Amino acid sequence: MQDVAKKSVMMPLVRHRPMSGPSIFLPTRDRGGVQLNWLTAYGQKIEGSKPKGAERVELKAYTLAGYIPWYDEFEEDVFVDLGQIFIDEFIETYGQEFDRQCLLADDDPFTGAMKCADVTEVTIKGATINDLTWKDFRDAVYKIPAEERKDCAWFLNETVLNHIANIEDTTGRPIWRRPTEAMPGRLDLYPYHEVSILPQIADIEEDQPFAIFMNPKRIQHGNRRGIELKKFDGTTESLEYGELFLRFRKRDGFLVTRPKNNILVLKTKPAPSSSSSSTP
Repeated sequence: MQDVAKKSVMMPLVRHRPMSGPSIFLPTRDRGGVQLNWLTAYGQKIEGSKPKGAERVELKAYTLAGYIPWYDEFEEDVFVDLGQIFIDEFIETYGQEFDRQCLLADDDPFTGAMKCADVTEVTIKGATINDLTWKDFRDAVYKIPAEERKDCAWFLNETVLNHIANIEDTTGRPIWRRPTEAMPGRLDLYPYHEVSILPQIADIEEDQPFAIFMNPKRIQHGNRRGIELKKFDGTTESLEYGELFLRFRKRDGFLVTRPKNNILVLKTKPAPSSSSSSTP
């Protein structure tokens, strides 16, 4: 898993939970409702609180699997370690899939943070992505409560970051700050992470989310079973054709908790309606 974490942006950042069964129930609740009162006289009554009730949400695990076939003659005739190459391919693919489930998956089989129904959506002021300004980022973050915002970071594609690198605030200072050693870079005071699977700036269309601002610990990853790599060479295909197989198998669960008012998605403007664009 350490090798996978090097290929995944989200794996070191999300909350991990071991799963002893195919599903577990997690208690979750919004902050608020708890009150403390000062007592200014002897024998004064202590008032009770009515915190918001906790909810139980289910974290389910499903199986991610695949295999690579090859022939023994091919393995004999190449001067590379085929097994290690295929293992590296599986690890890189799994790292990208981990990020996809965390951010972009749309009920496939989990729902990523950008696809949750209750996230806060903020539309940029400009007509297209090329009109993105520093004010879009600064106005957006204040849609998230301060107590949640202090643990949040931006997640966006490196091509969007490249565009942002040339944006200046009203004082002429760039809103993008390069990362120092062992520290994430900052985007208008908040950390950012480059995620290659998020939309590239050239591909961003109208009414499309392209960046997300959130506390990554809102994403729960359930680890039902570790990575299993198994070679199959005692099959009928192996006997008759000399065909070998390497299988990858991993059981995971993903769940975004309490996205409402806690996760923000920055998106482009929708296309103008035909009625508004037509002249009377």
